[in-house]
Amino acid sequence: MRTITKDLENKLKPEELQVIKAEYKALIDLFETLKDGKIKIVLFGKTNAGKSSVANSILGADVYNMDVGMGAEVKADGIIDYGKWRIIDSPGFMYSSSDNNQALQEIKRSHGRIFVVDCEPFEPELEMFDNVASFFHAPTIVFFNKWDSVERNMPTKDREKVRQLVIQKMSRYVEDPERDIIFGSARTYNPQLDTFVRQDNPKLIEQMYGMAGDLGLVVNIINPAEKMSSKINSRLYEIRETAARRIISSYADWCALGSILPFSSVTATPYLLAKMNYAICKVMGMNEEQTLQASNNISTVFNEAITRSAGVEIAWSVAAVVLAPLAVPLTVWGTYAEWDNNVLRVQVVGEALLEYIRSDFKPISDINTLFEQMKEKIKNQKLYSSK
Repeated sequence: MRTITKDLENKLKPEELQVIKAEYKALIDLFETLKDGKIKIVLFGKTNAGKSSVANSILGADVYNMDVGMGAEVKADGIIDYGKWRIIDSPGFMYSSSDNNQALQEIKRSHGRIFVVDCEPFEPELEMFDNVASFFHAPTIVFFNKWDSVERNMPTKDREKVRQLVIQKMSRYVEDPERDIIFGSARTYNPQLDTFVRQDNPKLIEQMYGMAGDLGLVVNIINPAEKMSSKINSRLYEIRETAARRIISSYADWCALGSILPFSSVTATPYLLAKMNYAICKVMGMNEEQTLQASNNISTVFNEAITRSAGVEIAWSVAAVVLAPLAVPLTVWGTYAEWDNNVLRVQVVGEALLEYIRSDFKPISDINTLFEQMKEKIKNQKLYSSK
């Protein structure tokens, strides 16, 4: 993947290249974090907020040992590997300097984080969450733990007030407060057993699977891997396709601008379309043999595009030659009048090539039907911004 960005350096504007590089870097970083096959979640919250019980709820097992006396969490380093999960239960500190570096290093390696609260958060907690959020951007869920106690001991009016205060104060850490701030209980007291019992929190788990960022992607890839293994390939394809469409857009403008030259449809346009074809194939991950195969088999598409552009463009060129005194203004007017059509033709050719690659080089049976399908796709999905 790293070699792909090198192929783009001479084909995109600097700002566009930076966007593509950032997209590829994010994907490369994701691959790195997937190497050990663990879903890494960091829990942050004050002492006694119930981070360990939340971890147990996620794991579906009573992995963490807990003292009910002072809420002390008896673990060597706060890290538990269980199945496909690695839960990093940060100490219940309020960001003292001695724990700061360790916690930040832990969160840097995580796919996502959960901020655990059990009441309206105040300044010390918010300061801790602010420090974490400013240092590392990651998909975030806020989990209000022990909500069963609030429901049991508070009137409805007071309960709703607490809910709104929590949403108000914690919404800045999540993408969608309504979706990403969850109220529940990781464990509840069972009077028959005279002990606290772990509780499942399907809404929390479902949200981890459903998040749009790397957290949701990693959870779906790793657990279960066999079901979601295509997701990473799908994301890679989307990134490649985004780069390819930027190239198509650039070549479309160049072809349209090049039409100011007489007879460009049989001179400049074939050259530019061939270069675009090669660039798209490289961006889409084709090797040299596949690129040559695509160039040969897709030639009918390019020839059709050239034929379609040649008719109108040659008419303008002939008119410019015949009416020599008006050559420049006539050619410029023809270029302007046909700009959108020229751009669209190149976009259609580019989309046809992407479709050809997507279909694993399936032979094109009807070029006219393909052209019309690509036109409709460009129009309906608004794939390219209009000039």
